[in-house]
Amino acid sequence: MRRKSLLILIILLLVVGFASVATNLIINNTLNIGFNNTFLDDVVFIKTKTEGESSISEDGKTMTYDAKKISAVNEEAILTFWVKNKNTQYDADVTINCSLNDNSSTLSNLVDVTIEPDKFTLASNEVKVGEVKIKLKSVVIEEKSGTFTCELVATPEEREVPGVITPDNLYEDGVINGAKPELSKELIPITLDNTGVVTYANTDEKWYDYTNKEWANAVILVDSPSKNYNVGDVISESDIESYFVWIPRYRYKLFHANQADGTTTKLSESIAQEIEIEFESKDIPVSTGSQDGEWLTHPAFTNFDVNGM
Repeated sequence: MRRKSLLILIILLLVVGFASVATNLIINNTLNIGFNNTFLDDVVFIKTKTEGESSISEDGKTMTYDAKKISAVNEEAILTFWVKNKNTQYDADVTINCSLNDNSSTLSNLVDVTIEPDKFTLASNEVKVGEVKIKLKSVVIEEKSGTFTCELVATPEEREVPGVITPDNLYEDGVINGAKPELSKELIPITLDNTGVVTYANTDEKWYDYTNKEWANAVILVDSPSKNYNVGDVISESDIESYFVWIPRYRYKLFHANQADGTTTKLSESIAQEIEIEFESKDIPVSTGSQDGEWLTHPAFTNFDVNGM
C-alpha cells in the first residue's frame, strides 16, 4: 500500500511539473532572441520594432535583429518587442535574466545589454511590451562575436476561468505614451466616420489618432445581434447596445492652484485658459505637483492604478 501511494505521488509530481524557458541572444552582426519552450508553447513574440531590421520566426519563438549599426562608443540600439500569452488555461509569471558567454575575448567589457522589464506577469490573452537595449562601451578594434544567453523562466499559474483570446491590439499612437486602449472581451473596437457608419476596427492597424482628436472607440453589442461580426464589417446600429471611448491616463499643468474655489478677483478680466495635458502610462512615476506650473497626474487614474478608462 505504501509503494502504491509513493507511485501515485511520483505521477502527480510529473503531471504538475513544468519546464523553464530559455532565450538565447546571439550577436555577430545579427542578434537573435528566442525561446526554447517545452510547456507554454502559446507564449510568443508577436511584433518587433527597431530602427534597424528585425523579424520573427514563423513559430513566434525567435526574433532576429540586425545590430550592425552599433559602431560608436555610448551608442545604443533599442529593439522593442511584444510578447503575448495565447494560452487560455494559464497565466505566467515571467523572469528574464541575461548573461554573456564569450570564448574569444572579454566582450562583456565592450557591450552592455539590458532587458526591460526583466520580471512581469503575463495573464491569459495579455500582451506585454519590452525592450532590449545594447550599448557599446568601448571601441571594437577587431570583429567580435559572442552569445548573449537570456534565461526566461515562465511559471504557469492556473486560472479559475479560462481566458478568451482577442485581437492582438498591436497599434499604438505614440502620443499616448503607452496608455493604449485596453479591450475586454465584450468590447468591440470600432472606427466611426463622419456619416455615423460604425466599422469593426483592425487593432493591428491605425484605428485612432489622439493628436488629431480621433478617439479610440468601442461598442458592446445587444444580447442577440443580427449576425456575427468580424474585422472590417459595418456594424448595424440596431445591434449596438452602448458606445465607449478610451480616456488615456494623463497629467496636467496646474494654474491658479492656490485660488479659492468659485472666486475671482476681477471677473471682467477672467479669460479662458487652455489646460496643458500629457498622456502617460502607469509605469511612469506619478506627478504630484501642487503649485502653479507643476504637473499633477489626475487622481482618477492614480486611485485605481490604471492606464486609462
